[in-house]
Amino acid sequence: MGLPRRFHGARTSTTVAVSAFLLFASARGLGQAPLDAEATAAAAALAKANFDASASVLTLYDRQGNFLRTVGDRAVYSWPALSPDGTRVAVQKRREPTQSTDIWVTDLSTGASARLTSDSASVHTSPVWSADGLQIAYASNLGGSPGLYRSAADGSGSAELLYQHPTGLDLTDWSRDGRFMTFHDATNLYLLPLTGPGERRAVTITPVPGRAAGGRFSPDGRFLAYASTQSGQWEIWVRPIESFVADGTTPGAEPRQVSAQGGLCTCAWRQDGRELFYLTPDGHLMAVNVGIAPALTSATPRGLFKGPDAITQNPISKIAISRDGERFLVNVTPKPRGTPFLRQLTVFDRQGNVVRTLGEPLADSTEPSLSPDGTHLATARNDRIQVVNLSTGAAVPITASTPIVRYQGAPVWSPDGRELVSFSQREGWSGFYQQSADGSGSDTLLYKEEFEICLPLTDWSPDGRVLAFGGGGVLWTVPVSGERPASEFLREEFRTMGLRFSPDGRYVAYASEESGRYEVYVRPFVTTTGTDGGEKWQISTTGGLNLIQWRGDGRELYYLAPDGTVMAVDVTTTGPTFRAGPPTPLFRTPATVGALLVGRPLGHPTACGQPGAGCGLDQMGSISRNGQRFAFDVPVAPRAVTLARSVLDRYAGTWRQPGGATRLVGNTVVVTVEDNKLMVLTDYPKDALFALSETAFFQMRGDEYEFVKDKAGDVKYLFVYEGGAPVVLVRQ
Repeated sequence: MGLPRRFHGARTSTTVAVSAFLLFASARGLGQAPLDAEATAAAAALAKANFDASASVLTLYDRQGNFLRTVGDRAVYSWPALSPDGTRVAVQKRREPTQSTDIWVTDLSTGASARLTSDSASVHTSPVWSADGLQIAYASNLGGSPGLYRSAADGSGSAELLYQHPTGLDLTDWSRDGRFMTFHDATNLYLLPLTGPGERRAVTITPVPGRAAGGRFSPDGRFLAYASTQSGQWEIWVRPIESFVADGTTPGAEPRQVSAQGGLCTCAWRQDGRELFYLTPDGHLMAVNVGIAPALTSATPRGLFKGPDAITQNPISKIAISRDGERFLVNVTPKPRGTPFLRQLTVFDRQGNVVRTLGEPLADSTEPSLSPDGTHLATARNDRIQVVNLSTGAAVPITASTPIVRYQGAPVWSPDGRELVSFSQREGWSGFYQQSADGSGSDTLLYKEEFEICLPLTDWSPDGRVLAFGGGGVLWTVPVSGERPASEFLREEFRTMGLRFSPDGRYVAYASEESGRYEVYVRPFVTTTGTDGGEKWQISTTGGLNLIQWRGDGRELYYLAPDGTVMAVDVTTTGPTFRAGPPTPLFRTPATVGALLVGRPLGHPTACGQPGAGCGLDQMGSISRNGQRFAFDVPVAPRAVTLARSVLDRYAGTWRQPGGATRLVGNTVVVTVEDNKLMVLTDYPKDALFALSETAFFQMRGDEYEFVKDKAGDVKYLFVYEGGAPVVLVRQ
């Protein structure tokens, strides 16, 4: 389903991160091999599709979020920066077809634009204005290495090199007294003094622990606002400049957190220093009343308006705010095509009817886990665990004892429902943490690996003694108390996953790829030794992947078939041997297994590349102990349209990437028509496409397919979108 895993790394993450795209990222292309005529034509078609997928519009909004007007032509923009008097905007603009970038200055009233930078081979990015509006500084590789430059805003004269840095960087502000600039690279935030004798040296001002980005100076130059993870998630903090300019290590005054429940730069100060603006992870523009004299004070944040879609992708490069706080210039980009759909946490009954939905649809997978009594649901949202009361919908956060948590998920309930264990990645290690399910108290480390690796946690034994985890080719158990060395339960040359204990603890069910596809198997579990009993029974017959769970009385075993059908198998665990009946379908979920598996973007630390090798990716659903309630995190897909068979037949055939390139698509994509529906076959099993229009289709995992005609009117190209720019294929 979807394109082969080996090029899924090309997917653009939709998860919000407060670090703008860094300077000198490699440009997308078709490779360096010479192109034949077919590949040349395909490259031209791809260039147009790339532009259509990424070109944006600079749009002005007022303080209430009302549209005012657009500015300039549609282009691939980033980093808008309003001049101090609010009459001009400096912006980064991509140059086709080289995909290098320049800084342009546009008059807001007339729309007239002039290019500030001139070197066609360089990448110029992240412009900022001097306080008097006469100069613009920016990051560039103009000299062959990353650095900061400044030029006259009218384009006269030559660029002046201010500072060189060892890695790519983004410039975010220039203090109004002209003394400092602030910038960040992939990991740290820096302060660059511009005055004084000798070579300019940047001061690292990243808080420890944590990351930081997007510094903005207060109007009087006494404070710096920035985004930081020092609390465990991105929030907006303010700190006096004097606390770190002396030697880079003096703590000085403590920083103050001014945002609540998440904050992303771009942040900006009003010109009188009495208001600070920032963006929330869900795209709301917030304002905070602040005081900077004689000391820093801040009030409760309040919302102004919800920004356009996709505003939270690289947010620091999307918004510019006028100094009077009355106008917001937003780089409005199209929603990336081929991104995973929002996902709605949904509870079904045994017949597949929706019992209720929980919360709002979100971009992240929630890894649902029903409590033993079926009254609560543990989920992982925003890399934190919360427990939801199914009757009231109220959620209780399960707070980690340390703020430095890269990821926390895969919640598993204790047999009595009083405790939760979850997998967590923290600074420098991975492990399992136990905490009360009511959110009280602190969490306790049960098991630790001295590396930030995936530990796919799947179950807690019914006697409460051991936890099960593993993937790849090894399934493990680890004691909950006492000495906690992990023990191998099963090691195979095939990929395995999803170890689940039977209610009496005598058997375990799991999925293995030994037959060439994932099927569900059962083995005895010797409770005294924690080892395999030697026998094995195959439960599924046509593929079984995920959702492996036992009914509370041990008389039924469930799993999910590849097409998303929930299967039930009558089993007998009493007596001397295990017995299982034929699988029976209960209902089909609104998505295939592949679509349900797509949760966190591929850059996420739990996305280890394959089903069963990740951490939270294994837990796509949960079943109540009585087998009557089924909780899934299902994609909310757009409404499909119905097309005539004659239209669908135009697209059938074998498609390949032209020019022999294998950078993104190394295999062919076969398109067929079955039951008046397009089907695609790649490295994954055959999967359905649903029509958005006569030429555009989507998979339930979110990938989009678009069939495009050439100049002669023939359907010549197939564009496949996976989270942004397309991959181009031609009919073979």
